[in-house]
Amino acid sequence: MAALAVCVALGLTGCQAGGGAPEFADVTVHDPDHIAVDGTHYLIGSHLQAASSPDLLHWTQEAEGVNPENPLFEDVTQELSEALEWAETDTLWAPDIIQLADGRFYLYYDACRGDSPLSAMGIAVADKVTGPYEDLGLILKSGMTGESEDGTPFDARVHPNVIDPDVFYDADGKLWMVYGSFSGGLFILELDPATGFPLPGQGYGTHVWGGNHSRIEGPAVIYDEESGYYYLFVTYGGLDAGGGYNIRVARSESPDGPFVDAEGLDMAEVKSDPTLPLFDDVTIAESAVKLMGNHVLAPSADGMPALGYIFPGRQLALRRRGERPHPHRLPHPVPGAGGGAPGARPRAGDRRGRLAGHLAAALGGRAGPGGIRRRPSRLVRACGPRPTHHRPVHGGDRSRHPGRRRHRGRGPVRHLGGRRGPRGPDPRR
Repeated sequence: MAALAVCVALGLTGCQAGGGAPEFADVTVHDPDHIAVDGTHYLIGSHLQAASSPDLLHWTQEAEGVNPENPLFEDVTQELSEALEWAETDTLWAPDIIQLADGRFYLYYDACRGDSPLSAMGIAVADKVTGPYEDLGLILKSGMTGESEDGTPFDARVHPNVIDPDVFYDADGKLWMVYGSFSGGLFILELDPATGFPLPGQGYGTHVWGGNHSRIEGPAVIYDEESGYYYLFVTYGGLDAGGGYNIRVARSESPDGPFVDAEGLDMAEVKSDPTLPLFDDVTIAESAVKLMGNHVLAPSADGMPALGYIFPGRQLALRRRGERPHPHRLPHPVPGAGGGAPGARPRAGDRRGRLAGHLAAALGGRAGPGGIRRRPSRLVRACGPRPTHHRPVHGGDRSRHPGRRRHRGRGPVRHLGGRRGPRGPDPRR
């Protein structure tokens, strides 16, 4: 786990250690999702980048780029042309991958224009994790003019930008997908565990967090068997140098919420003030439990802007046998002076700022030499007693066109400011 955290902290550039000083290979996966198959770890991320490793240290690039040569598809530019054309883009953003009960691998891909919520999300399936994947069709669209997925006119303040999916099983074996970025916030849909498609009649699903263009995105859910809670990790702010990207968490007794923070605030009520300028971070600052972020790097001695991996976001979680889940933050490489606000001090976890301490506290444990040891954390106590149900985790791990070929401590964080960064300014998200 520590090895992966180090590699991720280095920006997923292929950390390799064969004894002595570590070596680095040119391996890149941005916004990665993780899956382990037969002892091999795979990452797949934005721009259809993929890499594999036997030990989380030595990485091999498996695929890169949304182009006809990418081995994950026979020709992704043709296979996923509907999504790319809808979103008016030539690339794909942060995906999610999961192996369902039929043993096949389901890739939830998404395409987004970037300066608006004009996005599409679909599912592709393969017999092998490395492909080739066959498109099953789109499941969601956003940013349209006219009727949206729920039958009402699309409103970017209320409806989601359909990107950043995270698919997970709940304690009863039901399949869910949480997703969203900026715009109307984060939503969750129940999926058919046999097909991976959303169950009919849900529209965009249940709204669980954000709205009015709040800068909240990259959701990921972890079920903690010990406490019986579902923990929803998200990223606040922007990923550019002045954006103040930071990871926060809230929890729920049910996979579809309501998710509350340490003071009992329902995250579905957390949204920006529509009377203030776009991307109002101040209104949402006092929400959720902040884990890490808002780092500032000083300019270099010669006066050049600071360079570094300065903002954590797009977290994922890995579980080793006999251990509780470990979320890992995925920093975004952003050049430029570190302009994020210094941020709030954590209210839960290790005040020395150690990653393991913060996350262990959020999950009700404590970091130590032997790993994370369980104890009632400040977060657990503040949120109240544990639920009375303690259900075992079951194993495992709407189609419009069936069969047709073809997506943190909490505290006074001041105004974070900044533009959207690499994804561009986003007046409608």
